[in-house]
Amino acid sequence: MFRVPLKIIRPQKKHLSTLIFLHGYQGAATSIFKSAKKLASNLDHLRIVLPTAPFQDATPGFATGRVRSWFYSEKFPFGKSKDIDQMSKKLSSLIFKEQQILLDNGSNEKNLVFGGFSQGGFITIYTALTNLQKQIAGTFGIGSIVPTQEQLEGKLTLPLKMKSMSHLSIMTKDDPIINYAWNEPSIKYLKSVGVPFENKLLNKGGHKITSEAIEILTQWMKKLFTK
Repeated sequence: MFRVPLKIIRPQKKHLSTLIFLHGYQGAATSIFKSAKKLASNLDHLRIVLPTAPFQDATPGFATGRVRSWFYSEKFPFGKSKDIDQMSKKLSSLIFKEQQILLDNGSNEKNLVFGGFSQGGFITIYTALTNLQKQIAGTFGIGSIVPTQEQLEGKLTLPLKMKSMSHLSIMTKDDPIINYAWNEPSIKYLKSVGVPFENKLLNKGGHKITSEAIEILTQWMKKLFTK
């Protein structure tokens, strides 16, 4: 499914919940490994799965050559996205596989969170609303653009009706790459069609995963998971 093997952080205690955590544009699983380890230290029943994106042509004007990317975009930030649905289906299959592992361990298959940083956060929320096979606990994006109404219309599927699936966006006011105001119309649209969406806006942090973001995620996931 992915050419680069998945990095796995195994739970300190009995496996009761899972996080699939996606890196950002031009990154790799190793880019967010330290942040994932911090999360694991706060949630001792959590298994963390870290995939690495394939190489794609770079977004014009944003990078050159071929870079690791979850999908190709014609322009940044709101260009048409090539192959996003194909990648979304691959990620949905990974989620399904991890849910089966939860069941095999005697845990609730819904105890899975799917999230990511930057571009990784965009495709997690997009996948949750368009391609999931079964319900999960929730999705999150850190420093991520939220899919727009134009990108989602006509693609929203069964998960839209799953009111208990939570969505979280963590942004910073001083992010030099992603302007938090870009997400306001998208979040307004999602709420209007019944998607429960929580938005956390931090004063500082730039375009990175901060300790404050990790703490917010930890508390959010503790509320989501059932034993």
